[in-house]
Amino acid sequence: MVSLRSVLSIPVMVIASLAASSVNGMGGHYVVDDAVIADPRRCEVYSWYSRGGSNDQALQGELACNPLGNFELTLGAGRFKSADGWDTGLALEAKSLFREPAIGSWGWGLVGRSEWRDTLSRHENVQLYLPVTLAINDHVLLHVNGGGVWERNDKNAFTWGAAADIALTGELSLIAETYGTHRGGTEYQVGLRNSLGAGFIDFSYGWTNSSFSDNWFTIGLAWMF
Repeated sequence: MVSLRSVLSIPVMVIASLAASSVNGMGGHYVVDDAVIADPRRCEVYSWYSRGGSNDQALQGELACNPLGNFELTLGAGRFKSADGWDTGLALEAKSLFREPAIGSWGWGLVGRSEWRDTLSRHENVQLYLPVTLAINDHVLLHVNGGGVWERNDKNAFTWGAAADIALTGELSLIAETYGTHRGGTEYQVGLRNSLGAGFIDFSYGWTNSSFSDNWFTIGLAWMF
């Protein structure tokens, strides 16, 4: 199984780096979202590859831009391999903040997302959720998500997620998260993120609480411009 925050998933992403007086998010493949958006008139590019049990694979990318100051628009695309062969997906996401997080404080926002499979021929779901970020200090960030997903075939669900981002050094962070829906099927991811100037590289491992055959690993890259 591949990670759910990827293009075509149940939403519920983690933050990347810390500054002395503010909180900066750089995105990635993690499922739990943060209350952070791209800097005004700047863009962020993410790409990642996941491989899981039964030779499931996913190669995905997203472009997130903030053209107005407090409105981030993201376009995602991906290729997915399962037992039925390869599939293509697209996603469109909008995100805005009502309160920006800062060191020793918290922030929150609103995210809406819609996803398609087979390019645009089949609408998959609509997602709406609230990301909350608490910056305990300049080394530890906590994130909580809550919302819902409205899927085709009436598989609607309440979604939830929680994550921690712990700075181990100036460039290296440990990220751990858990997420799921009220229907069950809790999942987990843990990984390391290393800063690379204006970007970062990710390595993570994910698993479910029901089947070790569904475990997966992910490698990701990101760049800000």
